Parts: sequence; structure tokens; C-alpha cells
Amino acid sequence: RLLTEDSPSLETVKMQVAFDTAKLDEIDALEAMRESRERREEVLIRGIVTAQLKGSNDVQALTTLYRRIFNFLVVRSGLEPSANRAAEREIAAALESVFPRGG
Repeated sequence: RLLTEDSPSLETVKMQVAFDTAKLDEIDALEAMRESRERREEVLIRGIVTAQLKGSNDVQALTTLYRRIFNFLVVRSGLEPSANRAAEREIAAALESVFPRGG
């Protein structure tokens, strides 16, 4: 039955195999993306945690720390840096509400 030409059963099996193969490929791609994002997050977290300030008025160090936190939030949200300016503005506004930069 499956060996007959133009067999609906055979076509159904072929489509199912193609679907299952595509699903596995997509799962592998998503897993690779997640692992890549987690590695980038680890590097950013390490930079945030190891930041050292010379005092509460160390503007340069605070600015660098603020930028590192912002970059972490961008990566954590699943965005690529500079890919979505509107989303980055939202992240910056949220960060500013928690850690206001004095002026």
C-alpha cells in the first residue's frame, strides 16, 4: 500500500517525517541561541559584579556600571544590541526609574 505511486499514506508519512525533522532542527537552533545568550549574560554579570568604585562620586565608574547593567538588560530581554531602539528606550527608562543618574 505504501509502495504504490501517489499513495496518500506514503505522502502522509513523508510529511510527518519532514515535520518532525524540521521541529528537531528548530529545537536545536533555539537551544543554541539560548546557550549563546546565557554565555553573553554570564560575561556581563561578571563585569557588573566585579565593578569597583573609588567612592560614591566616581562618575566614570558609575557610568560604566550603568552601561553594563543596561547592556545586560538588553541581552536578557532577548534583543540584539542596537536592533530595536524603541525597546532600548523602554529599558533605559525602566533602569533610570530604579537607578536615577544624578545630574
